[in-house]
Amino acid sequence: MCQTFHPLLRPHGRIVNVSSTASSLSNYTPALQSRFRSPAMTLSDLEAMMDEYQAAANNGTERRNGWPKQAYAVSKAAMNALTATLARENAGLVINCCCPGWVATDMGRMVGSTPSKAPSMLGSYFRATRVAVG
Repeated sequence: MCQTFHPLLRPHGRIVNVSSTASSLSNYTPALQSRFRSPAMTLSDLEAMMDEYQAAANNGTERRNGWPKQAYAVSKAAMNALTATLARENAGLVINCCCPGWVATDMGRMVGSTPSKAPSMLGSYFRATRVAVG
């Protein structure tokens, strides 16, 4: 979606992706952590990593290959890497990701904060801030 809408953004336009604490790389091998954090990562590199994960998950070998068991965690780590890569490759845009914290959703068993409060807490931060990547 980011790549599709990118040409429509004005200079200094913004992309904000919603992340999660599930994106933590602590459950990955050091080699995978380094790949996710590489300042040289390209979109092709990230796509290749996700292909590797998908193959391992399909074979039931993701844990043996250093990935966490939860696909959600992998998707959020990949989204963070995508955000960092897009930010490096598009200096004229403001590209961030954020974690709204535990929000009451079906996935979170409705025990977090009220969903309507999360965006307002983060909105003013992202209107005023450009997060450095690198």
